[in-house]
Amino acid sequence: MLIATVFSALLLQTFTSGQEVDSNVLSLTEENTNFAVNLYKQVAEGSNNLFLSPYSISAALAMTYMGASGTTRDEMNEVCGFGNVGATPEEFASTFASLSGILFNENNGYTLQEANRLFGDDDYKFLQPFMDTLENNFNAPLEQVDFGNTEETRMYINDWVAENTNQKILDLLGPDSIDASTLLVLVNAIYFNALWETQFNAANTAEGTFYVNPKREVQVPMMQVTANFSVSRDNPLNCDVVKIPYAGRNVAMYIIMPPSGMNALSEMEENLTGDTLRETLDSLPEEINMRLFMPKFQITHQQSVKEALQGLGMNLLFSRAADLSGMDGTNRLFAGDAIHQAFVDVHEEGTEAAAATAVTITYKSARPSININRPFLFVIQEESTGTVLFMGRVENPTRTVMTRRSALQGGPNGDGGDGSGGDNGHTGGVTQTTYCALTGLLAIISHLIFHL
Repeated sequence: MLIATVFSALLLQTFTSGQEVDSNVLSLTEENTNFAVNLYKQVAEGSNNLFLSPYSISAALAMTYMGASGTTRDEMNEVCGFGNVGATPEEFASTFASLSGILFNENNGYTLQEANRLFGDDDYKFLQPFMDTLENNFNAPLEQVDFGNTEETRMYINDWVAENTNQKILDLLGPDSIDASTLLVLVNAIYFNALWETQFNAANTAEGTFYVNPKREVQVPMMQVTANFSVSRDNPLNCDVVKIPYAGRNVAMYIIMPPSGMNALSEMEENLTGDTLRETLDSLPEEINMRLFMPKFQITHQQSVKEALQGLGMNLLFSRAADLSGMDGTNRLFAGDAIHQAFVDVHEEGTEAAAATAVTITYKSARPSININRPFLFVIQEESTGTVLFMGRVENPTRTVMTRRSALQGGPNGDGGDGSGGDNGHTGGVTQTTYCALTGLLAIISHLIFHL
């Protein structure tokens, strides 16, 4: 059984609700669906249960794309199709803003919320046009954090994600996902909650058989309801397809179930493309009254999608040949990882789902640093004239009180620097001590006379 994920099916269903939609937005939706299917096939290979939000991943990559240049941007265009939307990157960003305005409309009759944020190192300067573009088009302001305090910052970002996903996405960033060399984390978080148009009666939910394959079956809580549904068995994927609308009918879940067979789902996925998915979902006939049996299930899935994106051809972004000069005006940055986590709970009343994606940006080489951990000389200078105001040396930073020494190593006459000057070494030492004592006494007498 393949679930056309709420977040990708949502795009298709929204645009069939009768409202006029800009052609660039429709193009973006088509590209997002193509990307969704391609990414799904990369991630699904070798997987068991799987749930992801292609939209969340696309949004995080779109924000990253606004800082990419040259062949790095070209590769992202090829994989995500961003370059096919609008004539310029600025027009693409504006189109993404328009799409968000349609999807995340509080009047849709269900809960669908999005939050974007840039977590940037507080000692690093990013280009103002880059920050302005993301804040104005993705509602993604820059928040400064201290990546040097890695664990505290990691927990802070995770708390922000949890807060914006109704506590469904926890610990998006694992212990090793960021470090002191991290400069920026671009994060998208999305949360969905909707009731079925016709809810399942929990009292009717009972244990039922689910056939994992022809040789294995398991018992699962099986929901059941009688209502009007649109069902198709004649479609490009040659699967049973049922559309289950949520309240308000602005969004629906589509179940795509291939015929029984040992590898039936994998074989169907081989034929899955953006076009075959669109044609299959668009081919549904009029609704009929029927009895629907459906398993109650919950999935939490977390993984790095870096390798999947590289498998699609997005290699430069994650290499030291990356060009992210649109972020900071230098060629020092690359994407370390793209981390995704998603959650779905399908139950009698409806569906709750959430997802978050983080793209981490770091230095191509170790972050420049210098450790002052050996004896050193230091100078304090007035810059405009070059006047040396102070000068010193540190041989042991733990010594804070220094013993006064005369600039003259011998007596007042300057000979016998090693204490052997003057008449003899003993005399030289006494002379120096006496000289220092007399100097101090004269200073005290002068002070007293001055204040009489």
